[in-house]
Amino acid sequence: MNMESSSQPIIPHPRRSRSILIPGAILALAAGFILLFAATGLEYIRMAQDPWRTALVATEGPAPWEDVIPVLIRPLPPEKEPPMPVWLRRMAQEAEDELEEEGLSLPSGPQERILLAESGDIPWDHILAEGREPEPGGREFVSGPFTRFDSFEMDGETFESTGVIRSDVGGLNYSILLPATDSLREQFQETEEGTEGWIAPGGLHQLHQMEDPAAFLEDVVPLMERTQTSGGVFTLTWLGLLAIAVGGSVLQVRLFMWLANKPVGPLRPFLRTLSRYPRLLLAMHLVHYGAFFLLMLVAAAFPAVNFAITQTIDAAFAEGDLAYIGDAYASGQVMTATGVTFWHNYAVATVGLSFAPSLVLPGIGILKNLASFSIVGLGMAPMWQGLAGVYTFHSITMILELEAYILASFAIALFFVYMFRAVKAERPFHGYAAWAKMLGSAALFVGIQLLIAAFYEAVTLIYLGGT
Repeated sequence: MNMESSSQPIIPHPRRSRSILIPGAILALAAGFILLFAATGLEYIRMAQDPWRTALVATEGPAPWEDVIPVLIRPLPPEKEPPMPVWLRRMAQEAEDELEEEGLSLPSGPQERILLAESGDIPWDHILAEGREPEPGGREFVSGPFTRFDSFEMDGETFESTGVIRSDVGGLNYSILLPATDSLREQFQETEEGTEGWIAPGGLHQLHQMEDPAAFLEDVVPLMERTQTSGGVFTLTWLGLLAIAVGGSVLQVRLFMWLANKPVGPLRPFLRTLSRYPRLLLAMHLVHYGAFFLLMLVAAAFPAVNFAITQTIDAAFAEGDLAYIGDAYASGQVMTATGVTFWHNYAVATVGLSFAPSLVLPGIGILKNLASFSIVGLGMAPMWQGLAGVYTFHSITMILELEAYILASFAIALFFVYMFRAVKAERPFHGYAAWAKMLGSAALFVGIQLLIAAFYEAVTLIYLGGT
């Protein structure tokens, strides 16, 4: 036996180690989708077993079903405001003044509502996460999970909280549930801001079964609030998305490296850099996806923050700067939705806010993308009912779009590699020109990737739902 040869370290053959990646990535994708479907099934079972998980609350309008709980509703008295530091109040006032000059206004924050219901109509023990049932006439109430106050004053009387409503009860995030008495009923009926509404356990499920839900919503003012899902569903969905991200990234990168050896014309300069700088490519994936999935966990730890972020995002697509995108999807036109999605994701977010600024301030586009991944991670946290099902198809959009942004950051980061070598060779201008040429190739490739993602997103959201 040759002792010298036997003492050499065993190094995996490059082709063999790479061949393991593709089956492993496919297994990761399969495991991810299995976890997502398992989370969806578990959530539907729990919602079917407990109609309060899909409760619908309406502040006005006729009730379409007989088994609803009538309530009187009024906003919390305005004198009860959360404490705010002087410096923050000053900043908010300055921002409001600037927006007012432009004819705009700050979006309103959460507003607690007081719901007055007959005590016998509410299954207190069932809907409470902690505390006890309030005593009728005892000036006591129970709070929604995001309610900011333990007590409040109304018409000269002080009311105290005795418990907190479960976070998975629908429609009551910022609600204060108060047992009715004759005197309270008169007070609610006399106030100008009071309305007559209702609570329908299982109402969201019944709403989705209607032939024309939009016609129903024309006559009713519902509180279409997101409802938290269970910790088990969140964990399964988060792990599923993580597995899909890992598997999807590996498969896409292997495909891109394969394309680099094909006659792909102007795409080749960028694609060939993927195999030349694999450590940098891996680092970009770890940093960006690390921020994305970490912020999901942060959102789960602070659900009220995530709720506010998602409400802001929903408002932006409904009537804010991104309303043109929301309108395109609402029209049901796939090509229109594809076009506006591609315009925003590529022309605005990638070329305008990542590539172009990086030509002047090297690396700034990476910081922008990291900030975007963090915000998107906060907003996409699978902590609300229904999201697990949406992600069974929307996760493909996620890995297509996020991969494109990671590739953009990779191309931007190559500036420092190109310039280091160019400066070392005393040819800095040549290095910048070579990097700019490669960046143009990257911009073209990222555009194709985002166009594919935009088309898939438009088709799935319009025909499968989730908008």
